Amino acid sequence: MSCPVKVKPHHVAMFTKDLEATCKWWEDIFGFPKMFQNKFFLPDYGEADMAWVKASEDLYIELYDFPGLDDTCAQHYWHEYGTKHLCLWVEDEDWDTLIAYLEGKGVEITVRAEHEPEKLGKTTSTKVIFINDPNGNTIELQQSFRPGEY
Repeated sequence: MSCPVKVKPHHVAMFTKDLEATCKWWEDIFGFPKMFQNKFFLPDYGEADMAWVKASEDLYIELYDFPGLDDTCAQHYWHEYGTKHLCLWVEDEDWDTLIAYLEGKGVEITVRAEHEPEKLGKTTSTKVIFINDPNGNTIELQQSFRPGEY
């Protein structure tokens, strides 16, 4: 039995070291504006600052600022289970412009790859890059592969 109701994406959450600087980064790099900010109490963490930046009509990036976190989790990316990255996409014809733009902004591209067509059941390859936000959260960017293609 499939789900009897339509379920849609709402947000993905990321932890930050500096909420204001991270909100500014998302707006400066991708044009995603901060839409909301408040303090929230969460079990096991206590009081934390939270903000939403709007990635699209259907997706927010929820940013939390938890005092006292350290950078050790970034070392475990490929070696532990759990959410690993947020993926954003651009039109094929915008790919080279995006790469030049990110490099011009000083954003380090940590991984560059091209997936062969047969790996994805497509007729063309798909280029991907990985970058990190100011907190070390990983963001994948890709072209040639639209959501909903399958």
